[in-house]
Amino acid sequence: RMAGPTRRYSVTIGRQPGVGEVVLRPQVSPAAATEPESLVVPADRTTAEFRVARVLDGASRTVAVVAQDGNGNELARTEATYWDEPGAPADNLALAARGTRCQTDSAYSGYSPEPLIDGVTATSGLHWTKIAWASQDNGEPHWAQLDLPAATKVSEVRIYWSVDAERLYTSSRYAIVGLMDGGNRVLLNVDAQSERAVSIHKVAPVTVKGIRLEQPANGGPKHRPGIMWIREVCLLP
Repeated sequence: RMAGPTRRYSVTIGRQPGVGEVVLRPQVSPAAATEPESLVVPADRTTAEFRVARVLDGASRTVAVVAQDGNGNELARTEATYWDEPGAPADNLALAARGTRCQTDSAYSGYSPEPLIDGVTATSGLHWTKIAWASQDNGEPHWAQLDLPAATKVSEVRIYWSVDAERLYTSSRYAIVGLMDGGNRVLLNVDAQSERAVSIHKVAPVTVKGIRLEQPANGGPKHRPGIMWIREVCLLP
């Protein structure tokens, strides 16, 4: 469960006969701080709780809780995986409600560009057509373009990637292109992007009429390189 700047986890302990006091040690990979770092659970208790700091870098993290006896011998362990992503920022410029428009090179059957600028990143319970935009899956170059209602300074671009059947669809290679008077300019080239729920890119502050994400041929997710599949794009001043 979320609890402000931390995630809160509850652990239920089932002991074998003869097992009394146990020590629980949470381990997070990639690393994130835990509170407490370890916890002694007396023989008469069957539950425990700890917190994991939110890093908000979009990475997929695994929390393992190891139960040990007093001599440090491992008795049992349990694991859970989560995506450590921030919510949509309140100062997002790329919203249909603010006049931003979106166009794409193509769309997979049933998909449309509208979800890219609806401001929704927590998509649980939504119909699949409202969750994300997906390009055609053909190995061609793909792109998504956000046109702002007026020229605006942008210093950060966030790309929230699609999650389908508990699997991330992070594109491996793409460019962030600024649309400006006098011509377009590549603001950032991304190569070998690691799998993550959201990619957060800082760019030198620049005034643009819009932003275009360009994916080269077969630059999509490693397990499905021919597609570009995005939940939301946020532009921050």
